[in-house]
Amino acid sequence: MSAHIALLPGDLPVVGTMILAEAYRRNGNTDKAHSLLIEAQDTLSTLPGRMHSNVILERLAIGFAILGDADAAREVLGEFGAIAFERQRAWYRVAPLLACHGLLDALEAVDQSGATTPGYPGKSAMITNVLIAAAASGQADEAYTFASGADSYDRSIWLVAVLIGLIQAEQPADSTTPCPTLNTLPK
Repeated sequence: MSAHIALLPGDLPVVGTMILAEAYRRNGNTDKAHSLLIEAQDTLSTLPGRMHSNVILERLAIGFAILGDADAAREVLGEFGAIAFERQRAWYRVAPLLACHGLLDALEAVDQSGATTPGYPGKSAMITNVLIAAAASGQADEAYTFASGADSYDRSIWLVAVLIGLIQAEQPADSTTPCPTLNTLPK
């Protein structure tokens, strides 16, 4: 962490370190980005509980997911408070990013999300986004196998999700990090 960032008040050192990590990731230094995210997580653990904003935890989990560290993303999201709705919202954003690196990790994340809160996109919607991301990132065979084995209620939409992912794979975003910019279905 930069000496200047460390002097910031409250949770700003965590946010500043996460910003540095993102800059390193965008410049291709994923190892440095990962070590900075770990540093941000360590700094966060030293702050009083009231400074553990779920928004910061969510963004930290997203950072780990973009880098493919499913274990770290799960650990961070495990620190969420008792508000199930916020935890599910975070998993809804994190799971497709994990799918870019491994479909099984992403499906495990969906199971951990507890996506059952009424009025919020449920497990089926989360899996739809995971399948789009997995198919778009070169895991179409695995995504198709999972989708075709689903019950009749979900099978059709999940097979369409695999097709959407394949279309996105043919037309990648103009970005150095195509996976984090995938267009998943709206919430």
